[in-house]
Amino acid sequence: MIKGESLYSKTIVLFAFTLAIFLFSLFPSLVQKYYSTGIYSYTSSLLRFVSSIFPFAIGDIVYALLIGFVVYRIIRFFKKRKSLKKEHRIIVPLQVFNFCLILYIIFKIVWGLNYS
Repeated sequence: MIKGESLYSKTIVLFAFTLAIFLFSLFPSLVQKYYSTGIYSYTSSLLRFVSSIFPFAIGDIVYALLIGFVVYRIIRFFKKRKSLKKEHRIIVPLQVFNFCLILYIIFKIVWGLNYS
């Protein structure tokens, strides 16, 4: 069960990082000092540069792809759930949880901390 153990480790690390970002967002002065005038100025410049290349909203395509991916994974899970072993019934929800944590982390780092 090496895969499961590494998945548990990844979940713990992602959850700890998510918790750290959440706690950081509770201090607006720190967010302003280190994120808004620091990290965000670089990430927003990069995102503006990349998105200016395309004549359409990249975010809308990313959202559509993410929704499609999630729907695909949910359908696949329910089609296969009867044939899944007991350990996979734990692993799949953990993978979904990790995916949600990664989305939260990306959102907070790219835009979200400015809304804290």
